[in-house]
Amino acid sequence: STWTISTQCVSPSDCTGTVNSDAGWSAPIYTTNGLWYVKRKVPNWRYCADGVPVEGLQTYMIYPVGANGHYDADAREYTGFDKTIGPSGSCGRNQWPVIEMPFYMKVA
Repeated sequence: STWTISTQCVSPSDCTGTVNSDAGWSAPIYTTNGLWYVKRKVPNWRYCADGVPVEGLQTYMIYPVGANGHYDADAREYTGFDKTIGPSGSCGRNQWPVIEMPFYMKVA
């Protein structure tokens, strides 16, 4: 998907803004210790066997990465992870359903 990101920074390590995805959602974005976070609620993220929907909390944690695979504040490529977690106890199980996968983004 394509993201349009708008941010405002008060310092190099303190930025906030909004991500708008062409997939039809928007969410806040912010920095902490050089890492960028995007968090959003995903309604009907998954369904229990009985058809009851479960909401998920999707978190992207990303950072700029250079050609050598290390943090590079000037890079135009980002890596990190995309993790979605549901509530413990959903679907009658005393654990949080979780899906986590690698994330990669290139600035156009």
